[in-house]
Parts: sequence; structure tokens; C-alpha cells
Amino acid sequence: MSNLYLEPGYTGHPADPPLKGSPEGTYVYAFSKQPLTDPSWAAGGLPEWLTVDPPSYACVAYPDVPGIFTCPVARGEHGQPPVYAHKDAVNGATVYEGVAFAPAGSDIGVAVKAAQVAATTSGPARPSAAVVQIKTPEQLAKSTVRLSTPNVLVNSSTAQTVQVHAEDAGVLALSFRSTPEERKWDSTEVDIHITSVDGGPAGTCSPSAYSIAAVEDAVTCDLPEGDHTVSYTLTTGAKVAAWKVGVDAEYRIAWSAYNPKSASTFAVTSPYPVRERYDLYARRSNGQLYRYLGTGNGTAPYQASTLYDFGWDQYSALTALSPLTVHETGDVVARVPAAPCGTSAARVAPTAPGHVPGSVQGGTSTPRSSAPAT
Repeated sequence: MSNLYLEPGYTGHPADPPLKGSPEGTYVYAFSKQPLTDPSWAAGGLPEWLTVDPPSYACVAYPDVPGIFTCPVARGEHGQPPVYAHKDAVNGATVYEGVAFAPAGSDIGVAVKAAQVAATTSGPARPSAAVVQIKTPEQLAKSTVRLSTPNVLVNSSTAQTVQVHAEDAGVLALSFRSTPEERKWDSTEVDIHITSVDGGPAGTCSPSAYSIAAVEDAVTCDLPEGDHTVSYTLTTGAKVAAWKVGVDAEYRIAWSAYNPKSASTFAVTSPYPVRERYDLYARRSNGQLYRYLGTGNGTAPYQASTLYDFGWDQYSALTALSPLTVHETGDVVARVPAAPCGTSAARVAPTAPGHVPGSVQGGTSTPRSSAPAT
């Protein structure tokens, strides 16, 4: 298990305990107001600021023992009781949680006793005890994140840094994205990698070996309380395009929208432009709408077709709704014979049949142009 930090008004649970193979049995979860070391269970049960709602996860309260919940395990799959922190919970409020496993056919009471004293057997390699603690937005705001992201050159290495003031222990996570003025990149087309990370306690940072476009978190660092400066090196390929890159840093302390965040941008200085890619929508005679994603390669301009929607045979015409390079304005408009205009469609979500005749119903578009075809 791992510790869980919650903002008041949020629901979460510690990480699911792993199971090898596909065992059958029961997981037992124990909640106590004091560390899980007292077999008498004198402090067992939930504090007033916490609610556990097991029915939605196929878990049930164990009879006659406060703070105990059981969850069936079938073929290695299992639920876990979610914990809800009341909105009036105060910063630092803590409950202690333990877990034990009862194999099918065993005495579940033995597992209950084991979960009640999980802190006495828990260890770094097999943690079976954790804490659930409240972190208010005011507490989270005491930690800060700052980015420094100089531009990078094609076929070179450049260091960028992030400074963290950590009032609480947490996880620094860095992710990268294309910026809104450019199309979204594909995971395989951006030859930019993180080749080293320095700073923070030894062994706490884990860079991804993949392109920064291929992963959600390109760098993660487990940081203790204190001030930290983490430097990471971006290495670019010889043919990487002149992307404008967005960087997002989040210091994840609690299950909360108020975790400290910072955003920045940098440019890749390269002679190779970012190629625009145009998508094609094609309607077949049976009303199926197919999508062909553009590749940016003139000799093979489209990927294989994929079925996107049904019911488009009711329309008498399709046409582009906006210029092909104007994003976020809708892609395609469709007309029904009985009305001057009908529903419209976007690349993300074409409007389903059932429109109001004579009206236009719009969708949304991502930064990737499209063209209709009938």
C-alpha cells in the first residue's frame, strides 16, 4: 500500500495491493484512529471526518468490528473501499489503514486480526499499512514549482531546470506537449529524449527512455520536504522539426486540483518546419463516415481508413465548415434535403442524427485540419 493525501471533499484510496497470479479469496481492510499496532482494536473505526462507501466496489462492512471492510478477490481481480474526506476535515487529520489477504477457504478472522496490526509487519518491500491524511488547499499552496526552459537546438543537448519548494513530501512530474498554435504531435515523430536528470536526493528521479511525445510523465521525482533544484537534459535528433513545446510541471502532494503547478514553453531551433497534416472524411453509400488521418507525406498522404460514425446517408451534401487551417471552429457541415442547413460535425465528435431542422449544431475541433469528401 502507499500513503494517500486527500483534499477535503475528495475521494480516493491507497494504491491497490498487487497480487501474483489469479488467486481467489478476500482482501481485508482495516481503518483505525491510531497506528495499527494494538491487537485490542481500542481505537478501531473511522474518525468523524471520513466516510467509507464500500458498496460501489463490491466490498462490505465486516459485522460487529468497527472499521473493517472485506472485498472479494476473483481471478486476481478485486475492489477497494474508497474513502471520502468530508469538506470540513482539517489539515493534517489522519486515519491509519491496513490490509491483509485471506485465501479462499481460510479463516477470514485471521486476516482481520492481521490487518488490525498491519503496522507491526509492514516493511519497505511489502508495505501493508498506510496513512490517509488531509491536505487543505492552503497547505498545498505553501509548496511552489518554477520552471526554466531555454530553447533547444536541433541535434544537440540542452539543460532545463525546475525548482521545487516542498512543504510536504510529494512527486514532481514533468510532461511535454505541442502548443495550441500548432497541431498535436504524434508519439513517434518527435525525436527529443531526456538523457539525464540531476538534483534531488540520489535515486529519486526516474526519466522515461521514450520520446517526450510518447509518454504522459517524462520525468518523475519522489521528493522529501525541503528545497530542490532538478535539472534534466533534453537531447534532440538530427532531423527534429521546429516545434514549439509546452512543459507542464506538477508537484503531486495530494489527491487534489490544488497541487502546485507551473507551465512554460520553449522552441526547437531547426531548419525543418512542422508539416501540417490534413484529415479526410469520406461518406460511403451506406451512410458510414470514414476518417483518413493525414501523414504529412506527399507520396503517402493518408493512413488507412477507420470507421468514424453512422447515419450520414440522410444528408444531401457535406462541405467544409471553415478554412482548412482554422482550428477550433468545426470541420464539416452536413445538409438535410428538407432544410437549408442541418447538423454539423467535428473531427472529435460529429453531431448525431436528431437535429432540429433548419439549424446548425456545432462540434469542437482539435488542432488538425480536415476536408470532407462525399
